[in-house]
Amino acid sequence: MSGPITLKTQKGLLTRYSNNLRRVLDSAEATVTREWSDLHERRDLGNTQAAIFELQSASELVLNSLSTFAATADSLGESLNEEHEKQLQEYIDSAQSLLDRANRVAIQMDAHVRTARDQTLFMGNDQATFQGTLQVARPKLPAIPIPTFSGKVWEYKNFWTLFCANVHDQPLTKLQKFNYLLNALSGEARELVKRYSVTEDNYDLAVESLRKKYGDNSKLIDRLQARLEAAKAEDFTTQAQRRLLEFIVPIVAQLEQENVNLDGSYLTKKVLAKFNTSTQRRILDLRLSQETNESNWKMQDLLKDLDQHISKEERINDMVKSKNTTHAKLIPKHTFGLNSKNQQCMFCSSMQHKSLSCSQYPTISERRTAMQERKLCLNCGKSGHFATQCKSQGCRNCKGTRHHHTLCPQLAMKKDINPKQWTPEKRLGVTQGRQESKTRYIKTKEGKTINTHANPLQSDQLLNQERAQTITSTAEQETTVLQNTDKTNNMESCVLLLTGCAKIWNCKTQEWDKVEILFDTGADRSFISEALAKRIGLKYSDSRKLRMQIFGIEEPKVTICNVTALDIWDFDGHKYPVQLYTTPVLTGMGKAVHLTEADQAFIKHHAIQLSKATQDDQVSPQILLGCDQLWNFLDSTCPQLTLPSGLRLIPSRLGYLLTGRQTRSEEQIEKDMHADTEAMIKVNSFTNFDEDLQRWDKYWTMDSSGICEFTGTKDAEKKAINEKVLQFFNRTIERRKDGYYVRFPYKENHPSLPSNKAIALKRLESVLTMLRLRPDTLKEYENTITTQKEIGIIEEIPNNFQQEGKVLHYIPHQPVITPHKETTKLRIVFDASAHFSNCPSLNDVLHQGPLILPELYEVLLRFRVPQYVVTSDVEKAFLQVRLNELDRDATRFFWVRDTNKPVDEDNLVTYRFTRVTFGLNVSPFLLAGTIHYHLHFSVENEEIAEEIRENLYVDNLILAGNSEKEVHEKALESRQIFAEMGTNLREFLSNDSSLRKQLPQEACAKSISQVRKILRMREQGD
Repeated sequence: MSGPITLKTQKGLLTRYSNNLRRVLDSAEATVTREWSDLHERRDLGNTQAAIFELQSASELVLNSLSTFAATADSLGESLNEEHEKQLQEYIDSAQSLLDRANRVAIQMDAHVRTARDQTLFMGNDQATFQGTLQVARPKLPAIPIPTFSGKVWEYKNFWTLFCANVHDQPLTKLQKFNYLLNALSGEARELVKRYSVTEDNYDLAVESLRKKYGDNSKLIDRLQARLEAAKAEDFTTQAQRRLLEFIVPIVAQLEQENVNLDGSYLTKKVLAKFNTSTQRRILDLRLSQETNESNWKMQDLLKDLDQHISKEERINDMVKSKNTTHAKLIPKHTFGLNSKNQQCMFCSSMQHKSLSCSQYPTISERRTAMQERKLCLNCGKSGHFATQCKSQGCRNCKGTRHHHTLCPQLAMKKDINPKQWTPEKRLGVTQGRQESKTRYIKTKEGKTINTHANPLQSDQLLNQERAQTITSTAEQETTVLQNTDKTNNMESCVLLLTGCAKIWNCKTQEWDKVEILFDTGADRSFISEALAKRIGLKYSDSRKLRMQIFGIEEPKVTICNVTALDIWDFDGHKYPVQLYTTPVLTGMGKAVHLTEADQAFIKHHAIQLSKATQDDQVSPQILLGCDQLWNFLDSTCPQLTLPSGLRLIPSRLGYLLTGRQTRSEEQIEKDMHADTEAMIKVNSFTNFDEDLQRWDKYWTMDSSGICEFTGTKDAEKKAINEKVLQFFNRTIERRKDGYYVRFPYKENHPSLPSNKAIALKRLESVLTMLRLRPDTLKEYENTITTQKEIGIIEEIPNNFQQEGKVLHYIPHQPVITPHKETTKLRIVFDASAHFSNCPSLNDVLHQGPLILPELYEVLLRFRVPQYVVTSDVEKAFLQVRLNELDRDATRFFWVRDTNKPVDEDNLVTYRFTRVTFGLNVSPFLLAGTIHYHLHFSVENEEIAEEIRENLYVDNLILAGNSEKEVHEKALESRQIFAEMGTNLREFLSNDSSLRKQLPQEACAKSISQVRKILRMREQGD
């Protein structure tokens, strides 16, 4: 729908600019036919030059519009039939002919002007005489481009300064200036100016509208402060720190130009906290050594210190890289052009593989979601149309079924079949859970040695449950392979267990030691080798009797393990205390898998920090972390990545951990075979590799998004999630002049959220169809939206407005009518649970947050005990909490300018919420959290604050006391407290008529009945 509409718009602009050029051209051609001797007059010469400039300007507008029109037509591709293509070509040829004609006339006029100048120079006239010296011609400088402006407040001053110099202050007609202004604007700013007709009289009005909207210094300061607050580095690398600094410096400069004081310890520390830990420590060490009082810290001095430190780090990195990468082969930069031989992957844009082999989007659902986000046809993979409109044949794998071949279910079934998997011959009885790895050797049929390691399972307290917990594993499942060097195929796989490196403190040598850690999702205890514990001088606090289930042996083995404590440190200086059991052996020595050149180039290009910076030839973990403690080391805020060889990168507090299956070429296998001909296979006897990866994937995709621990109960997991959400809320809430601003607590690593634009449009059409049958309701519906726009609850944005946050989503809406209510009889409800099939809704990717409500029975008991009671409610409670600008694009919705016209591009208008709307699952938490935050930090009277906390149920407040004066004072003070929040406490009712008369009349309920409901309970009045 958007393609043809966009083409129609571009055609209209091209027609307007072509007609303007034709008018200017007719006037210019009339000038060419004049007697050119008249050009000796200075005034006529200036008029001719102005005519040339006007002709060139009009031609430039047509040329730019023609280019845009042609590009839009090309993007439609196969959706145009022959007749449309012929009409478009004729239209383009007509515009091109007009441009050629204008170019010829401009050349003729310029030639006559030069001739007239030469005659004036050598022959002279009454007002100019020949001086005998010719001036050297000035060099012709390239044309200064006209600046562009998209509606960003902080860019307006720069734009207007340059536009004035290039256009506004030049000797042009206002119509020309208006054309230049339109061409220089985009997005929201262009939508603002397009409301005015393109005439000379409206140019000044358009300029004034821009100045009023974007030239307000207070708005500029607010936006700059918001950008400074939201600034953060994308990762911990030096390059990311440099980009962050370059982002902050101009913001600080603009704020200082507006006389905003940024000096002092609070703001400087807040800016410094945006950088990584090592940078913070270095800058703080530098500033504290200067013995300067923190209150005297200057923002410019801080930025200067940051620049010097980052510059030094960049030089060091360059020197190290130049030494270490002498023989490294870099991946060539891709050129994406029409003549490119390699076609990029439609899912991840990589040139290293085809779309069918994309490992970043391995499943059909992920690929379908990616194609929907990129607006690609699900049948042919091209843009510009949908599958229902596609004329291409269907899937080549299943005889024309209408889906893309990368989405074919038959292909997914074939991938699951691997006929050459190694499988053990017997079914082995094992017990669920592991604690320690022990090494054991058995022989295969071929006589090759297999090094297997088994793990202890349960503590002595669970011995009486051993039979109940014994299960049988399926021998056909693929086992976890650390490394397999058998040469059976042209391409062979090697598998790494999940290992990483960390620092520990050696109490004996008083130095730091580097240890290797194995992360074992199948163990429920954590272990350390006795050799390491002895070497670093650990002390034992206790001893426990554990039951070991050895792989391949039915009878468990009981052993005694010592208990010790150890602090594990990451390389940023953070400490993680762990409790470990000692064991003689964790696992056998194994060979490590070396990274390919493509893997190394990928890691370097993306500045990935590995936990193990170098890959040794031998792998020997000395610490095993089980499920009781390994989750504390995981970092779910960073994405999982896949290397070109197939290895996976799992983010952790210790850096990225390498694991998974690596595919190697035949040359690499032969090279390894020369070094070691014996095929050593390490197997994990309790969980296979696929199960481990599924366990990891489940960890990153579950609702808790890395917050909960798997060993706890569901209640404990939910509590941990809610604590994280509450911490995020307290960290991101802002109090501004007009009220409190909050952020949405998105689930980490949630599935991709579609824009739902199609759903919102379809719902709008059905709602309008229904409302047109009830004109009164339609009028009230429209008045509600208009009122919300006027008071700032929603704001209008251009239909093509570029999103400011990370999430773009359109919410469908519909009316809910409650005629029995005294206040809001019609409520517009926004459906944040609407979603496409197999896709999440907005509510699905938001944390609901903890329930911050008092017990209902306690509220009712406190209501019935005292003699005097006052009830009230918060006016439009949810809409009183303001939404941060970064999350507003997730609350967009559609409406129409004229309810009597159909829903099309010209009639469509886009709004987005500036407040928290009803219909989001997180709205009750954000409302209650904001009120509690205000009561905690801004209310001095702790007694009244506590009473409000205990008796506020969503938006209903009950105040009680034993005297009229006491309750009256509480009501007035409560109203003032809510007013300071930017909300209105209204609809006051009381069980005492004299008390009710003392309350402010504008805040009292309009109608008073003898029987009314308090929290849905019927209450008899006086």
